[in-house]
Amino acid sequence: MPVLQLLTEHSPPGEYLDEDGQLAGVTYELLKNLATELDEPVQFELMPWARAYTIATSQPLTALFETTRTPAREPLFQWVGPLKIHRIALYARKDRFNLAVPPAYWPKHYIACEYIQSVYLDKLNELGFNEERNLFKTVQHGDCFNLLARGRVDIILLSETSAALRTQEVAELGIELVPLNGFIETRQYLAFSRDVPVERVARWQQALLQSYRDGRMRALYQSVYPEEMITALEQEATKPHEVAK
Repeated sequence: MPVLQLLTEHSPPGEYLDEDGQLAGVTYELLKNLATELDEPVQFELMPWARAYTIATSQPLTALFETTRTPAREPLFQWVGPLKIHRIALYARKDRFNLAVPPAYWPKHYIACEYIQSVYLDKLNELGFNEERNLFKTVQHGDCFNLLARGRVDIILLSETSAALRTQEVAELGIELVPLNGFIETRQYLAFSRDVPVERVARWQQALLQSYRDGRMRALYQSVYPEEMITALEQEATKPHEVAK
């Protein structure tokens, strides 16, 4: 069986490099366990998202995680998941943002930030932010938060989960984050290249859902992700699923 290259980015606590430079994280551990269970030959690699996305859409025998599923991306991959169900919103530092300013005027007063190849860049463009004037694009997930903390940018996108996980860090920095708009739900997947046999992808889908039913996903996720997400994923396992191809 040909080796599958499973690509991901730095996005703790799901996937990141530990102190020894080894890939770690709860989503990585879940997929590594599934690969062992399925006797799948795989090679995991962490790299900047834009590079991983380019490889996943141009080279055979690849899979990309955690990939947000959108209409534009739908025909590019075969989708296994969801791995995560997040609610995303725009956030700003309370001490640097005037909440009375209407959204239409945000681009005139503030700088937004998001990483390259993010599906949310379109949302920022719709609000009037553009790379030439008031939109900063980073290579790595999480860099925008660091820039916000240093006062280099004013608006970033965060999931409720990420915002909660950064509560202690935010407190230690002496700042407060405020959500600026209503939350939107997004779902992240393991996205296989089109050439991978559909039967092989289907085995991954069934194994993933089984890990939701038997508690293995919960055992990994419950220390870092909210109960609401874990329960929603477990409910997904009760629904009929077919590989999207």
